[in-house]
Amino acid sequence: MAVNLEEYREWLKEHGNKEEAKAPEVAERVIRYVLYHYVSTPFDEEPEIKLFPRKVLKFDGKPYECDLVIEFRWRTFYKRQPRYMRVGIEFKEWDFIKVVSQAIDRKPLFDLMFIATRPIILNLSYEPYYLALLIKHGIGWVLWDDDLIYLLLPAKKRGWERAEEMAREIEALADFTPKEPKTLMDFVR
Repeated sequence: MAVNLEEYREWLKEHGNKEEAKAPEVAERVIRYVLYHYVSTPFDEEPEIKLFPRKVLKFDGKPYECDLVIEFRWRTFYKRQPRYMRVGIEFKEWDFIKVVSQAIDRKPLFDLMFIATRPIILNLSYEPYYLALLIKHGIGWVLWDDDLIYLLLPAKKRGWERAEEMAREIEALADFTPKEPKTLMDFVR
């Protein structure tokens, strides 16, 4: 079911979870980011933007539900070539590890992937590893609270060629159990 931003607000009133309290505002911030950094259209045309709440997509024969899928369609300035981009957003209120794991799992389905959480304090014994994974995979991070929508980490576009490598990393992530506290620098060396 494709909706626009206002219809999404209405849909959330009936179907929304607590973690999606600021989902329309997060979606609006992500849309502005994508339009500014990735979409260039002739001045007389607006890009087509559709939102799909809780859309199920298949990858490698397995279904994956994403909290919000945003699809962009537009024509370029040069030769008016059609373009398409799919963006995913996973929402969690506090569970940083779970939302990062879900985002990495779903990343091959999207051109850009974001997570959206409340502002959290990272447990420095193991959560810097997950922050490093966000950066490595180009997954964006939007913070939201009652009066705050902040794009902390922008998403980066990645190609499909890394899907197998990402699958291996997801399996390794499932087995990750830290033996001792580590800093963020331990993961980026």
